[in-house]
Amino acid sequence: MKNNTTPATKQAKTTSPYVFKPTTEKAEEKAGSVAPAKSGANGKWVIEEVKGKYWFSLYAPNGQMMLESATPYATLSNAKAGIKTYQDNIAAGHLEIAEHKNGKFQVLVLNARGGLLSMSSTYSSHSQAENASASIQRWAQATTIEEAENE
Repeated sequence: MKNNTTPATKQAKTTSPYVFKPTTEKAEEKAGSVAPAKSGANGKWVIEEVKGKYWFSLYAPNGQMMLESATPYATLSNAKAGIKTYQDNIAAGHLEIAEHKNGKFQVLVLNARGGLLSMSSTYSSHSQAENASASIQRWAQATTIEEAENE
């Protein structure tokens, strides 16, 4: 009997508790063809200061938070540079869909070396995570950066 198995795909090295599922060619094609935003609609990045540290989040036009920075930044300019890093890595397609052991899915934003930058909310299906990945790609290139008012 012939062995029809194929070699395992190379996966990013992390110490993450997630099980990585390789992206299929079909999903890669879909991710590369993200539809442009509707005319007038735009996502935005929001920077918030908390206890002297800066954090940022990416929001879709409907107000849904898509991503948030995983680490704080010491200065406002560093947070803005962090947004640029996220934008560059998302534009380069450094996104993966990870499956938790409990069957939930998340979109991971990775750097060029495969290190984890951020994770999305969790989704109950792979297709929901794929849709979230497409939205992240669409809205991440937003040039609007707002500074949240501290209360």
